Amino acid sequence: MVTEKQLANLRPAKSGEVRNRNGAPKKLPDLKILIATELTKEVDGKTNAERILAALQKKAEKGDVRAAELLLDRAYGKAHQHIQIEDVTNRERVIRFSDGQIKRIG
Repeated sequence: MVTEKQLANLRPAKSGEVRNRNGAPKKLPDLKILIATELTKEVDGKTNAERILAALQKKAEKGDVRAAELLLDRAYGKAHQHIQIEDVTNRERVIRFSDGQIKRIG
């Protein structure tokens, strides 16, 4: 909440006066470009992307289910999950009575 004292201290900038000497904050570089740059760098004749793929393959061969799932999802796409929703608004309602309730009704 702004107090009256704080409002009294506000004054407009004069012509030519610079209030933010450091300027606007620098924008971060595009993450896609940074990742693409890192993945295409070569180390020992292999790109980083190839090295990551080989590491995932080794993990999958040793039984790491998550690594195998990630490789298969990237290669073949994720499996479709089917959801069935039934409309129950127009169904007949069945009321079940016990023998004692039927005798009381009549």
